Amino acid sequence: MKRTFKPCATFLLAATTLLGLTACEGMFDGIYDEQVADNEEEVQGETIDDGTTTVGEGYGFISTDGNTGTIYINATDYYTWTLIDFSAQRASTITIDSETFEDPFTDDMSWDIAIHRWDVRTNGGSALETSYTALSQVTSVPTGTYVADVWTTDVIAVDMTNMMLGDIGYSAGYVNTELSKWMDVDTNNPPPVYTPSGKVYSIKLADGTYALIYLSDYIKQGGTTKGYLTIDYIYPFK
Repeated sequence: MKRTFKPCATFLLAATTLLGLTACEGMFDGIYDEQVADNEEEVQGETIDDGTTTVGEGYGFISTDGNTGTIYINATDYYTWTLIDFSAQRASTITIDSETFEDPFTDDMSWDIAIHRWDVRTNGGSALETSYTALSQVTSVPTGTYVADVWTTDVIAVDMTNMMLGDIGYSAGYVNTELSKWMDVDTNNPPPVYTPSGKVYSIKLADGTYALIYLSDYIKQGGTTKGYLTIDYIYPFK
């Protein structure tokens, strides 16, 4: 997992405003009645077309048969965490303060994993990178050493104003180094080289249930912008 930004004159920043999440009609009735924390924004807006998987600028949950589906995330904004709640099939966002860079998470938020650009954290869970390269290959809960989150002060890059001078502003916060292996970003020479691991990740959530995730795409459909994540998942996985 490379997260070190080198100064370069041609490095292009993608800073796109996150848009919304709407449930397919009738699929997730009642989801949006849930309490949202004061500093948490419910994601609303563009509907996902499950037939063509056209997501455009938006993102959301699509569940195909109850416990499997796909999550689309616009993770291009450096100041935004996207919170995923698997059991509620719900996404929301929180924003890192642009002045203090303080960790924005509070105890009243309901979520399982959170994504910032390529960084991933869990809500009291742990994760394992498996040897599998497709969700369909996994027939039982993967075994191995599950890795918990660690507190970091130089991983979550937020202020890229002086990036070309090698001066990056970081937000302190927890990161799961195992889950964050899903994307390697090599910035030693411009343009940066993005290399997804192609692996399935098993997540043990705080309540003891398991989720499997697989990053199947990271580029905006019909374009070249990096940071538009397509995540296939199984939850709960037994």
